[in-house]
Amino acid sequence: MGSGGNGMKRGKPDTRWTSRQSALILIADDDLHVRQMLRHMFELDGHEVIEAEDGRAAWDLVPARRPEILVTDLQMPGLDGFSLCRGLREAGFRQLRIIVYTGQRVTAEDTRNAGADELALKTEPIQHLRDLVLKLRRNLP
Repeated sequence: MGSGGNGMKRGKPDTRWTSRQSALILIADDDLHVRQMLRHMFELDGHEVIEAEDGRAAWDLVPARRPEILVTDLQMPGLDGFSLCRGLREAGFRQLRIIVYTGQRVTAEDTRNAGADELALKTEPIQHLRDLVLKLRRNLP
């Protein structure tokens, strides 16, 4: 795949993403390439990034590292994204902002009912996910 295939611009990050204090972002996705792409984008924007290869690993990282934003896929082995979202909310992680980032056919209502704050589809331009992170970062306490 070519260097321009992921929709990201090379060079300096847009100052809209680096003008505020950075966030600790946890990416939960069983696809290594997706995790690497998102890590690269978020790090360019000045955020610290940690990764989980599935929902169970994300479940363990949330209390240990206390990320401010979780970007999670839905379809993962072990603990799926819906169960992860519901479980984290039930466990009291109400300050954690959760973005579901998936290729599945799902509605924003479905993901909100599971405890997510936002939905970004993998078929949408990556800029949409980036904008959601910016929006949630601005609203963190």
